[in-house]
Amino acid sequence: MSWNKIIGHEKIKRILQNDILNNSIANAYCFVGPEGIGKDAMAIAFAKVMNCKQAVHENNTVDACGVCKSCQQFDSLSHPNFELIFSLPTGKPGDSESPFEKLDNEQFAEVRRELQSKSENHYHRMEIKGANFIRVSFIRFVKRKLLLSNSVPGRRFILVSRADEMNVESANAFLKTLEEPHNDVTIVLTSSKAEGMLPTIMSRCRKVQFSPVEAGQIKKELIENYGFDEESAHTASLFSGGSPVRALQFESSDLAASRNAMVNMLRQSLKRKDFQLNLSAAVEELVATKDKNKLFNDLKLFQLWLRDVSANRYGGGANLFNSDDALTIIKFDSAFRDKNILKAIEEVDASMALVHRNVNPQLILYKLFFKLREIFLV
Repeated sequence: MSWNKIIGHEKIKRILQNDILNNSIANAYCFVGPEGIGKDAMAIAFAKVMNCKQAVHENNTVDACGVCKSCQQFDSLSHPNFELIFSLPTGKPGDSESPFEKLDNEQFAEVRRELQSKSENHYHRMEIKGANFIRVSFIRFVKRKLLLSNSVPGRRFILVSRADEMNVESANAFLKTLEEPHNDVTIVLTSSKAEGMLPTIMSRCRKVQFSPVEAGQIKKELIENYGFDEESAHTASLFSGGSPVRALQFESSDLAASRNAMVNMLRQSLKRKDFQLNLSAAVEELVATKDKNKLFNDLKLFQLWLRDVSANRYGGGANLFNSDDALTIIKFDSAFRDKNILKAIEEVDASMALVHRNVNPQLILYKLFFKLREIFLV
């Protein structure tokens, strides 16, 4: 993945290119911003350009050629100068220096699948069962590798994905790496929760702030670089909420069905009688797939539906995301005209934040719809 495949963030691309062109590459960066906006993908593109053997220089810009052996290795995340640090399960006790050798066969197979998905799509968010922390063994493993000389020429690059998942022990071990920088090594930490990281780590990094990407920019690049047609790109860009990851995950075929399932849960939760039994059945059906990304996307669709209710109420009904469900939206708004729709939208937003914190999906949904019942019926 090169600069042109990174959706949005043009200002950050220029900053990183200037660092390369001016030979002012920092020893450590911290890419900070909301989940799903391409921080890892940007870091990999940065490393790829720095190691490209035939980098393309044009109009004060620099990009990877995309065809040399180095570029191909970065595309598959197999370059000898690249290390990816991420959360792993606890694994088996033992004296092995490699954190991967401590994993059982099932854990190791899952890690390989996730790494394969990451290599095929640098926007992919790795999800590994039981992987809640970046282990100190992983940090020490990479530190030992840095003591060895390069096997190939170029700048070595360490990407710490979701660096806020370092526990105290691993964070302290990593801090020592930052305190003893190597001239030929660049470290990039990515995080959507920088407040969860040690201030001493943050102070030793050059902070790069990422922001949600404008819908128009996402739509344009989905069409130009990812083969989306006009209608799908438009819908995906609105669905994304500024996140290229969600835009790329978008599938229009089940959009209405997923939205309707969420609206049905709202309908069940607002019944005067027997609502708990009906809501329970709807919740269990939705979480049966055990797909965290699908749950997040379904909540996003539901939030967009509530936003359409708000838009109808405050005069924006001509531009509904769910224009096919306009009649239902109008009827709902009419029935609950005096209720706080903005509070309802905030509750869905809070539920979305819980999804990637490994909170039980049933608990997320029950809590949400009981809150919505309070908002609309009290």
